[in-house]
Amino acid sequence: MRSFALLFASAALFAATPALADVVDSPPTNCPDGSDGETCHGGPHCEPRNCATDADCSGGATCADRSFCMQEINCVGGWLDPDAALPPLKPIVVEPCDAAGTCATGTCKSIKVCVGGAQAGSGSGGSGAGAGDGAGGGGDGGDVVVKGCTCTAVGDQAAPWLGLAMVAVGTGIAAARRRRAR
Repeated sequence: MRSFALLFASAALFAATPALADVVDSPPTNCPDGSDGETCHGGPHCEPRNCATDADCSGGATCADRSFCMQEINCVGGWLDPDAALPPLKPIVVEPCDAAGTCATGTCKSIKVCVGGAQAGSGSGGSGAGAGDGAGGGGDGGDVVVKGCTCTAVGDQAAPWLGLAMVAVGTGIAAARRRRAR
């Protein structure tokens, strides 16, 4: 009977399927006006609120030229089909350019973004990846809204059947031993 219990416990362990979580860090809360805190598999970052005219902005914001130190990141993570084409890199705001128009990190670019209004200083959002102070958050304690996060559990579909097969074999072995013992 001990061997049957051991076999059953082993089958239960082998039948468990692994779960993999799709987790990203919280978006930064210290993004400069004209950008929102976002997050993705490339890391927390500040995403520019791009616009062409004031009509593209909401909450009383206006479309204005701002000079930001910009970089590009890959938001894909490691879950791509190896044969799939990579999506384009995502432009992110690192910080405002200094007075001389230079950057310690990234390239200084002048872009049109929505500034002011209800969006200014919110520092929250949610589909992007990696700027600000590089630590994934600031210190203003504002609410964080994450949009576009997908969680997935992935497992081997054969594993539950393997466990059931092991239980069936164990039951057969235990029954054969009982018959022999009689």
